Amino acid sequence: QELEAAERTNDAQRKEIEVLKRNQEKSCSEVEELNKQSQKCRDEVSQLNEKVLQQGEVASPHQAQNENCIAIQLLTQRLEEVGQWEELQGEHIQKLELELKHMNQECQSLRLSQSQLRDTLEESQDQL
Repeated sequence: QELEAAERTNDAQRKEIEVLKRNQEKSCSEVEELNKQSQKCRDEVSQLNEKVLQQGEVASPHQAQNENCIAIQLLTQRLEEVGQWEELQGEHIQKLELELKHMNQECQSLRLSQSQLRDTLEESQDQL
């Protein structure tokens, strides 16, 4: 009886070992499949990184062109502002020149008046 019990136990353990071996083989197979999928994912990531770098190289000239356009717009705007400022300064200078001309005329007129007043004063003194 003990021998039969030992054989049954032995058979049960062999069956259990076979099940464990199959499970181990299955697990190894799953690990291999996961490793393959993992490598596939790494390859895809690598390819995507290369594409991103290529897109960056393509985008970089576009970005530079956009920045250049913005710089040109800002410079054009600044030139327009400077042009408007110069125009205003020109108008201001013309007003000042006209005002100076009027003041010179007034000054000349005052000199004439002063000269006439002197003459009149001298005549009046002569008469006295």
